[in-house]
Amino acid sequence: MYYSFRDVLMMKNKKTIILCLITFALIVCSCTKDDGVSRFSKDIAGQYMCESAVWMSDNDIDINGDSVSGKDLFAEFSGIDWAEEALNKSVIHVIPVRDFNVLSESSFVKIPLQGLKYDENSNTYSQFGVEFCAFGFAYSINPDGMVSFSVKDIISIDNIDTFLPKSEDIKINSIGNNYLYITVNTLFYDFRTAELVSGPVQYTFRRLYSDPYKCTLDTFIPYYSSNKSSL
Repeated sequence: MYYSFRDVLMMKNKKTIILCLITFALIVCSCTKDDGVSRFSKDIAGQYMCESAVWMSDNDIDINGDSVSGKDLFAEFSGIDWAEEALNKSVIHVIPVRDFNVLSESSFVKIPLQGLKYDENSNTYSQFGVEFCAFGFAYSINPDGMVSFSVKDIISIDNIDTFLPKSEDIKINSIGNNYLYITVNTLFYDFRTAELVSGPVQYTFRRLYSDPYKCTLDTFIPYYSSNKSSL
């Protein structure tokens, strides 16, 4: 069969076009996958610090024993040693996920707990400071953009066993739009009623940097302190 130069040229052009289309399709598929993971992670990843901690039960609570009750845990933990370390200086580094349906690296949260002494004779508690609870969480994203969370590695600092929350007590309500909301069902001793009370505390964390590795704590704290009034 005889092919003219024009026929050969047209066949070559068609083959080139087909190869280009295949290559383009592969690139588009690859970019769609990468861009999808990147797009969802972009709304989540970053460095967060606690903006508020609110006691969500109906009744006010007196955590620090100063005879003043309220729902603002920033106020209730004020004046207690090291509470600021947990509420004002604890940076959460949220790492991007690498692929769909794959857990991210663990991010750690530190929250304050009451430091209490129990007197068996009088059956009462007294305040002696603040202890810490730290827990890790990871998240995954499915191709539809739905976020799932996993809480693990709950530890107490200074070996506090009483009032330590369990994994089922910790709920991450939503993440993205520069905010991270974590609700912890917590057991406190209420000095107002002289009773143990249980209820949820909602911690609101605000993202100040979209890069989880942007800065160290030493450079982060001055920025946060100077901008906290606008949060």
